[in-house]
Amino acid sequence: MLDDAFERAVLWEAPRFWIHSPTAERMFAQVQAKVERQVAERNAEILAERARRDAARRSAEAKLDADRRRKERFRQKLRAPYRLDLVALSELSSPVAARARLSRLSERDASAIDLARRRYLDGDSLPPFLTRIPTGWQLIDAHPHLWQLMLWGQFVRGQPVGTRLKPAKWVPHLGRIVGFDASLKRLFDAQQRDWQQARTKGFRRPYPYSAWFFEDWENELIPSPFDLIGDLAEQLWAASLIELQDRGVYEVVGIEPDLAAFEPERQVQAAAPTLPMTTLPETPSQCHERVLGAERLRLEAQGEPYHVCVICELPFPAGRRCGCGTALQPQIVRPPSSPG
Repeated sequence: MLDDAFERAVLWEAPRFWIHSPTAERMFAQVQAKVERQVAERNAEILAERARRDAARRSAEAKLDADRRRKERFRQKLRAPYRLDLVALSELSSPVAARARLSRLSERDASAIDLARRRYLDGDSLPPFLTRIPTGWQLIDAHPHLWQLMLWGQFVRGQPVGTRLKPAKWVPHLGRIVGFDASLKRLFDAQQRDWQQARTKGFRRPYPYSAWFFEDWENELIPSPFDLIGDLAEQLWAASLIELQDRGVYEVVGIEPDLAAFEPERQVQAAAPTLPMTTLPETPSQCHERVLGAERLRLEAQGEPYHVCVICELPFPAGRRCGCGTALQPQIVRPPSSPG
């Protein structure tokens, strides 16, 4: 039986498996050591990279914190001259203080209001377009009835139809005839200076005026004389005395006021047959947008570059100045058909 068939059956063809192989175990141990060495090296690389990222993050955060602290110190330095003014702003903006101040101004300016009524109204009562108490009235050191009556009497009353008016130019006159609250005026001047400096340096800061070193709520509370004048102009527009032509430019359209816009709403019952519905008159803002859009289309149709005021956003031909009178450089707009 010890032939080749037996040897082949025992040594090669019989079922078998390894129970011990020193060579295989040695090779496995080498491979395992290599893998463990690679894992350890990769873990070390990961930890080193993580340490570098953490160090870079801490350095960037420290730099940002230092920048924030430096910016905050600079901001507080700019705010320091207006600290008392900001306290006055907060006090004057409270409803209780506003009512008390308005009552004091009413008593103080009663004789001046009567004198102005005799001069401009022959002693009659104030018309409704001069009796509104606008937002931010605390800026002006006079009762709103007084300064609105004086501005209307000096700049609008008696003007012939077709006269062009620029209410923004009434602001210096307003300061001369009645004056401003010193604290609020200093805050507004600070807003205007900071806004103009930012625009000069190329920052596209939108209107209204604001100062970066004031809080957002402080910027919103600080009243603007231009907004007060604009509010009066809208009241005169509602009375059909003036009408907006361009941004900041109005035209006298009537001598006698139309008070229909100031009358309380009355419920009207429809009669049979019903009358056709009429379109509602456009609001001042709608009219303003229509005027700006028409002027922009007219200038773009010419195919030449034109300017847009950075204050009032009014488009106007190159080589001219905006009607609001600002000395800031306007934005240049090139129509798609314009060369260059």
